[in-house]
This record gives sequence, C-alpha cells and structure tokens, in this order.
Amino acid sequence: MNTYLLKTFNGRESLESTITFESDSSLIKVCFHCMDISICKEDNYPFLALAKIREELEVKNLKLLCKGSLLNVYPSGAALPFLKAYELQLGKAVTQKDLIFIFDPVSDVDKIATVKEQKAFYLKWLESVKNFGQSKL
Repeated sequence: MNTYLLKTFNGRESLESTITFESDSSLIKVCFHCMDISICKEDNYPFLALAKIREELEVKNLKLLCKGSLLNVYPSGAALPFLKAYELQLGKAVTQKDLIFIFDPVSDVDKIATVKEQKAFYLKWLESVKNFGQSKL
C-alpha cells in the first residue's frame, strides 16, 4: 500500500489528509482520510477511483488538492491503468512530457474542478484538437 500526503480544502482552510492506494490483480482501491472522514472506492483504474472519491467530497463541499483534481487533467486510455494523466491545453496535442502524477499535491484551490467540470473540459479539449486533427487520446 502506498500513502500520499495531501491537503483538503473545506472552504475556509486546508486540512491534512491522506490518500492510500493499493492494487491486486483485478481492482484498484483508493482511500481518502481526513479528520473523521474516510472514503474508499474501487475501480479498474486509479483516476476513476479518485473521481468517485472526489464526487463524495463534493457533496461535503470539500476539495482534494491534488493534480488529479485539476480542471485540465485527464488520462488517456493508455494512461488509465497507471497513476498518471495528461495536463491538457486547448488546441494542443499531448506528448509524454504532459504526463503528470495524479496524487501530486497542489496548493491553488482555484484550479480545482468538480468531476463534472473536469469531464466537460476534457470534451472541450477533444473538440479543440479534433479541429486540428491532432487528438491522441
């Protein structure tokens, strides 16, 4: 099991939190812990398990301050099994140098998006590179 130290923003302050990650041969288990809140989700892919946790946190008005929560971060099909995703820029195809670690901490709460906003940005990005014939995801 791997543990990552992060912050969670509650609207007033950043709180110490952790994400744990473990995988067996079939499923990925990601667990969030902050104060008296513990949320564990399983999925075939780490990014999707993280998104499930984030959706529960959104209901509690909490934002997880990690790169996997940024508006412009989304994995490709090839990156889904790993703890990485692409940092996207509208109108620009991605390369290997755009891969980032989804559990890396971030401090700017204003760049954190909801799961729905993140998916919408990804679809907008897809459209933006489709127009240039550059989509690689």
